[in-house]
Amino acid sequence: MRFSLKRFNLSVPVIGVVLGVGTFFFFSPILSNDFVPLWDDAINIIDNHWLGRFDVAGLWWTFATPLAGHFQPLAWMSLSLDRVLWGLNPAGFHFTSIILHVASTVFLFLFLRGLLGAKSNSNIPAALAAALFSWHPQRIESVAWATERRDQLSLLFMVISAYYYQRAIRCNPV
Repeated sequence: MRFSLKRFNLSVPVIGVVLGVGTFFFFSPILSNDFVPLWDDAINIIDNHWLGRFDVAGLWWTFATPLAGHFQPLAWMSLSLDRVLWGLNPAGFHFTSIILHVASTVFLFLFLRGLLGAKSNSNIPAALAAALFSWHPQRIESVAWATERRDQLSLLFMVISAYYYQRAIRCNPV
């Protein structure tokens, strides 16, 4: 008896939901984590009075600060939004990180599916590759550490850009 991927004809939305739920489930234990004040969480989140400010001075700080040696205005804005939504509750910051990682995983699946030709038999290999990337232990630090928002955002914007570039090339071949 031969194994064939053609037997498994799962639709793209079903695979996206399975990857999203699986990723959320895999990373859900971090929702009970606290901040790590001995590392960067104290200076970047806990003691940072600029987070949560969306006035002119706060936005100026977001785009001009070299705090902790990083230029990361989108990460500061994301952390500020978390500060407004969740206060200093670390579960909220971790929840946002998980949601960003779920979105990255789904877009990575869509991108890989396009690389493999977007045929129905390419769904399973693309899903397995996206799951392996998403659930690999090397991703845990980026998702579990609240200060690593810059890593989550850069990954999300990278896979979204790659996916939409691929779609544009497919629709308008040169």
